[in-house]
Order: sequence, then structure tokens, then C-alpha cells
Amino acid sequence: MILKFDILNHADFHGHFREDEDTPGLSRFAKAIQRVRDLNPEGTLLLDAGDNTNKVLWPAEQVFEGLHLLGTDAHTLGNHEFDKGQAVLEHNIAYASQFFPIVCSNAYLKGTDERVPGTVPYVILERMGVKFGIVGCTTEYTPKMVEMTAFAPYEVRSAVNEIRKYVPIMKQEGADIIVVLSHFPFYFENGEGGELFDVLHQVEDLPIDVMIGGHIPGDYAKVYHDIAVSKGGFGGCSLPHI
Repeated sequence: MILKFDILNHADFHGHFREDEDTPGLSRFAKAIQRVRDLNPEGTLLLDAGDNTNKVLWPAEQVFEGLHLLGTDAHTLGNHEFDKGQAVLEHNIAYASQFFPIVCSNAYLKGTDERVPGTVPYVILERMGVKFGIVGCTTEYTPKMVEMTAFAPYEVRSAVNEIRKYVPIMKQEGADIIVVLSHFPFYFENGEGGELFDVLHQVEDLPIDVMIGGHIPGDYAKVYHDIAVSKGGFGGCSLPHI
């Protein structure tokens, strides 16, 4: 028996709920997602690669309620989630976690082995009897992108080490399909490079099926070394679909 799955993903929605000349708005974006989900209601995943908030979207409860309306299944942290410091970040994570898991393996409280409170390193989701293991990572450039005082309580560790740690664990727990949900930037207009490809080259020996990136404008979809690599979104302007 052949089972069909649809993995939808996006990044950098930034709370663009209203339609304007640059973005379609939440309603049109939701309709695009629902058109795919209606064709495969039991086999569709919607994964969010981060940067849903920014410096003007605080408090951010409404943003996460909107993502919940979209049917988001998992979300990783982007750099902008850290912009307003520890109290706001942890409040937002606690609020969003009632709707979907916040999956981020490599962001820690500084000097400890505790991850950002409310996050989990990975999650296993089941669709039609098939288990999807999803490990989340934020960009290691986050400390350079966030105001120093806001990021002071945290540190970002090696995504490669975390991926290499958790992919075997997810496999041991029965994951059939492995997804790396990241906020890694990468570049592809004049050759492929950047953090996503740097990480990919160091973990491509692992049984990874999908790697999702974020952070930069533009859309990308390619099977790269037997791994489906995808990114897009930016205010809902596109809907990457694997």
C-alpha cells in the first residue's frame, strides 16, 4: 500500500494577518493551506520554521492564535522570537504551547543544560500509522541578530551535535520519517551555501528525509543528496509543499 503525505511549511509569517499589496493575509493563506488539507486530511502536516513575531508584535498571543487557526502542527524558534527578552519569550512559549509544540533543540539557558523553558528538542507526530520525527533548531547566528541584553539569558549550541543526538533517538522511538525543522538561513541564487547547507553536509549520513529552512526571503525546493530541502513563506506569500 502506498500512503501519500503532504508536508506544508513556511517561515517568517511575522503576524501579517491583514492583506496588503505585499502579503495575502491570514484568511487567504489559510485557504491555500486548507485546499491541500482537504485533499489529504489525514496525511497533512503544517510545520512552522519560526520568526512569527517581531519587535512590534508584543504581546503575541494573537499571533499564536492565528497560527493555531491555520492548523500548525509544530513550530521552531526564529531569532525574532527572542527580541523582547526572557520574560516575554517564555510567556509567549507558554501561551503557544497550548496549541502546538515548540520544538528547539539547540537553544539553552546560558551555562546550564536546560533548554529554553517550554521548548522540547523533538516531537513525534503520527499520521495514518506513520510516525514523523521532527527535531527543531534555531540559527546559531541568533546571538548576533538579537539585542545583547535581550539574549543575555540564553546561548545557542551546535545544531549539528543536537541533530546527530536526536535523529537516532527518534528512530529508536519508531519514527519512520525524519524532519529537521530549522530557522537556518541559506543562499541559492548564485550557488548554494549558508548555514543550512553547512549543517546539511555534516549530517547527510543520517537517515534524514526532510530539511526545512527559514530566515531569508525567497523560495527553495530541491531534493539534495536524497533529502527534500524546502523553505518559503514570508508573510504567507508562498506555501512550500513536499
